[in-house]
Amino acid sequence: MSTRFIARQPILDHRRGIFAYELLFRSGLDNYFHSDPTAASGSIVDSALLFGLETLTGPSRAFINLSEDALLKDFAMLLPPEKIVCEIVETVSPTPQTLAACIRLKQAGYLVALDDFAYRPAWEPFFDHTDFVKVDFLGMSPAECKELAMRFAGRRIGLVAEKIETREQFDLAAEMGYSFFQGYFLFKPEMLTRTSIPPSRLQYLRILAAAAEPELRFDQLEEIIKQDPSLCYKLLRYLNSAAFGFYEEIHSLRHAMALLGEKALRRWITVAAVVIMAEDQPGELVHMALIRAFFCESLARLLGQASRAADFFFLGMLSIMDAILCRTLQIILAEVPVAQDVREALLGTRNPPREIYEVLLAYETANWTRLSSLAREMHLDEERLPECYAAAVRFADEILKV
Repeated sequence: MSTRFIARQPILDHRRGIFAYELLFRSGLDNYFHSDPTAASGSIVDSALLFGLETLTGPSRAFINLSEDALLKDFAMLLPPEKIVCEIVETVSPTPQTLAACIRLKQAGYLVALDDFAYRPAWEPFFDHTDFVKVDFLGMSPAECKELAMRFAGRRIGLVAEKIETREQFDLAAEMGYSFFQGYFLFKPEMLTRTSIPPSRLQYLRILAAAAEPELRFDQLEEIIKQDPSLCYKLLRYLNSAAFGFYEEIHSLRHAMALLGEKALRRWITVAAVVIMAEDQPGELVHMALIRAFFCESLARLLGQASRAADFFFLGMLSIMDAILCRTLQIILAEVPVAQDVREALLGTRNPPREIYEVLLAYETANWTRLSSLAREMHLDEERLPECYAAAVRFADEILKV
């Protein structure tokens, strides 16, 4: 069976908490079943796809795009109804046949969404069988988006504002009556005008700086961590979690340092500091920082640069720090002594670390053409990327459970 490429994009509620994820498949959902639909039906669903659902969405639902062919052939019914929302893409025509398919989905317990919706009277019969309507805020004017919100006011249909790129657009959509939001506004700093970093956050940046020093000084690092009970407690909780599998409980930092070694200690101090720094931020922002860090670390190993895994871990982690701290990366990087080429990559310079960052962005946005092009240029085994991405998501999930 061919490798499965699946990316995800979060769909948030008005509090910027996770409501669901949209899953984006390379070649579409159809290809998962066309090759051998009888076998797929016999096993209920392709095991790799089910694995992807559980890994990529956890307890949340997955919005999955259905073409007209996939809709009419009831492909979605090979997936558990409690896990997915069937997203009818904009190329589907409002015909008696597609309406009947939507009714079958609803009767089977599925939720239905209309994607990139533009109103036509022919869609009216569908509304009694629709749970969500997704509206493209980038492709429609504010007046058109507001008109659609007014049209659906009073109906039991959740409005999803898509392609929200700024906090201002988020606030505008919420004011119009949209309840759910999808886009990259979450990962962009809300305020870049401040030049200083609050002392509480600065302390954690200094801890990151100490963990990133070329020569790790254990005594100094232990003293820094001991001065912050939150960081000390968080770090010890991580180390005593099932993810590490230590046979004895760890009670002290010195004990942890002896067991972990330098490289692992650097990484876990970084993780603990970032999670605490972002405690007042939406959970998905922290989740994404961890996924990026672990994914970039894996890419370093795939490229035969295991000795630089820690540098690329910092690359992924710091790539979203501007949104966490609401400061420019220039200000943040002035406080953290990362490798010079990593610093330059984060600030936009084309170099090998920047190429790794570009692979990360291509995968996150499901830009499969760009991803294949980068993999060829970098002599990167593209078939290994889905397992690296899934592993990064799993690792981030485990950390946030602690």
